[in-house]
Amino acid sequence: MAALLHHKTALPWGSQAGPLFQRAARAMLGEYEDDDVEAPDSSSLQIRMLLSTSLQLTGRNELAWHVVGQASMLAFRLQLQREHVVCQYEPLEGTLLRACFWMLYTSDCTVTCTGKRPGVLHEPLLSDAALDLAAVGTQHVPLLDPENPNHQHDFEMHLLDGFHLLRRLWELAARLMLGIRSHTQLPSDHTTAQSWRTRTSTGQISAMYTEFTASLDHMPPCLHRAWRSANSVPMVSEGVEQHQSSCFVSQRFRIMCMYQYTKLMVLRECARHRQQHPDLIAALGYQNEETYLVAEELNIARDFIHHLQSVPFEFVRGAGEPGVELIRLVGSVLLEISQQALGVGNRQRAQSLCDALLEVLSKLDSAAANNITHPPAGRIASFG
Repeated sequence: MAALLHHKTALPWGSQAGPLFQRAARAMLGEYEDDDVEAPDSSSLQIRMLLSTSLQLTGRNELAWHVVGQASMLAFRLQLQREHVVCQYEPLEGTLLRACFWMLYTSDCTVTCTGKRPGVLHEPLLSDAALDLAAVGTQHVPLLDPENPNHQHDFEMHLLDGFHLLRRLWELAARLMLGIRSHTQLPSDHTTAQSWRTRTSTGQISAMYTEFTASLDHMPPCLHRAWRSANSVPMVSEGVEQHQSSCFVSQRFRIMCMYQYTKLMVLRECARHRQQHPDLIAALGYQNEETYLVAEELNIARDFIHHLQSVPFEFVRGAGEPGVELIRLVGSVLLEISQQALGVGNRQRAQSLCDALLEVLSKLDSAAANNITHPPAGRIASFG
């Protein structure tokens, strides 16, 4: 992972050594995979999550999603969404299983948002039993070295606060997108009258959208404090305060990018159905007029780009391939608007914003950023 994660300026041989280690690790897992599937533990999930990330870093998105899907199926089988199940494990193992579940669950929420693949761990599919796993267990065991000075002052718990805000955002976004799809679904010969009557109402969609946008009101204070000094925080920190501040700035950067991306996708999903379901646009608080909606999409994309430009570039690079995918998908929207939108002004503005994103992608030198016009068919990782 170190060989693949570090930029070539820091680790010139990483791109050559990383794939060799990757193949060796996958071959090693293959030697005992059957036994591992029959008796899984937290390492079973962690290994597949790490392998999936490494595959994504080398641009093998389809294979990456297949591997992380195996981890999601194991978590589903272990019923890790239930608090009483996880509490039965020894404290350290329970802490690791809890962390793995929430990361996999967040990743599956992103699948629901994009609608490109079915998720395994999204709430409606888990089981008849509700998801009641706590964010932090009563027997939480620190996963960071408590002897390391950089981890003092409840650093790990503050990191968990930021992660679970991001997880909550993806969760709310997934429910919102499911609600919009339920509302716009046309009845078929297989649709019962009861299920058609119980589709999501515009009032429910409006409430879910309000809850999503209001979720940033609960930003942890440590993320606010760190952001105020973002432009002066080096990635190579000197001292405890700078190290922790750098981590919090990275978290807030990812949260805001995800929030702006999702707002754009929600607006586009509703705009796509504006002719048959004009009430959806009103539910979000927008005017149902094409030029106005395109201008609003451009405003959100502009905020997304300004956010990319508001932090030192090391933070953009540190977001990895999930961050690259968000940039590419926003760029694809801008490219479409620049070619098809009504009004010369909107098309010119979209092209200008698209050029700004292309400049960012060219600096990232990403394995997954070859063609902005063809986003990968796989899902976005949790970007957390």
